[in-house]
Amino acid sequence: MTGAGVKDRADQAASMSVRVVQVVEGGEGSGVAAVLRLIAKRVEQVTFVSLGPGDFCSEIPGRQLLAVGHGSAPITSRSTAGILWSVLRRSVSWWESAGEIVSALGPGPVILHCHSQFTALVASLARVRRRGEQTYVILHYHGKMSNRLWGLVQVAQVNVVGRCVDAIVCVSSAVSGYWKGARCRVWVVYNAVEPSVGTYLAEGKTCSEAKCLLIAASLSEEKGHLVAVDAMAALRDRGCDLRLWIAGGPLDDARNPFVSVLKRRITNHGLGDRVVLLGHVSAVRELARKAWLGLQLRITPEPCPMWVLEAMEAGLPLVAAKTGGVPELVRDGVEGILIRPNLPGELADAVFRLYHDPFLHRRLADNARLRAGAFSASTFTHRLSEVYSSLARPADDRTADSFKHARTTS
Repeated sequence: MTGAGVKDRADQAASMSVRVVQVVEGGEGSGVAAVLRLIAKRVEQVTFVSLGPGDFCSEIPGRQLLAVGHGSAPITSRSTAGILWSVLRRSVSWWESAGEIVSALGPGPVILHCHSQFTALVASLARVRRRGEQTYVILHYHGKMSNRLWGLVQVAQVNVVGRCVDAIVCVSSAVSGYWKGARCRVWVVYNAVEPSVGTYLAEGKTCSEAKCLLIAASLSEEKGHLVAVDAMAALRDRGCDLRLWIAGGPLDDARNPFVSVLKRRITNHGLGDRVVLLGHVSAVRELARKAWLGLQLRITPEPCPMWVLEAMEAGLPLVAAKTGGVPELVRDGVEGILIRPNLPGELADAVFRLYHDPFLHRRLADNARLRAGAFSASTFTHRLSEVYSSLARPADDRTADSFKHARTTS
């Protein structure tokens, strides 16, 4: 879509009688922050309300920032009992945060676009406090698909959150399946990546040169870093001259105990000269252009990883774990090679195959660049405009699907 087309979509959203307001926490993680930056850049008429100060809040242009609250702690516990206790203990502060949202909004119809179950809960309380003003709540779900307590957590989320919001925007079909049964409309809007201009350095590599594998993810065991290190040892023993770049943090052992585990594994394999811990890298796509192969190795289901889209846009083929929404982005044998998660031997086999087949590597790289175009910013904003327009229709037009599950895909 041309720049004029994007503007038309933005104008369409602006011309609706319902305002669109992004409700954020203020300190969003990298993936959610990337989506919000895209919204802020592409749809200038959208405004933001932040529940508290934070790094992301400071990035929002002043003309788009309605208010910053005093802060309201989200649920961070990993245990089910801890979550229930947090809900009870913090309910008063959430009600106060809802009041701050109401004060910032003023009168008139509004769509509150939320990016976590926590902000959706506070937005739902704000709807109650607005007393009759038209208020619609969207949950844009980027999160995990939980199977805790034999699936009872999922059932609770679907039945509670699915009744509190008017629409759920899922970042992949895998995630939309998680919300099956919600009493609201469920949409699929894939994450997007902005195009950039650069030189694809990986194209000129030959098998005689050292090739760099790149994995970009926060340092934690579920991201598959240990799998990558174990595979590197196997590939070295099979005669492959490879290097592994690990971009992500934190690298502080005190803040992140996993760093010690990762360093010890690297040392035990004798890979100190082949594996480099880069820490946080802000310009991941520039780094990807210098790499030969991208790795996406998350062990637990990944909804729609931005790193995969960034790698493909940079012309980097991938070896990726077949979990969550990843197969919807990377097609096996087309843009990359899909493997089962947490299997170093299977990863080593896939990399070994590409190492000795430069023609396959080139084909996957070319296809990856083409595939990235399917996840463009214009497609993303078009899909969001459809979601907003659906909610902005007169109530009579929405009655037919108000109380049924409808999954709409790109």
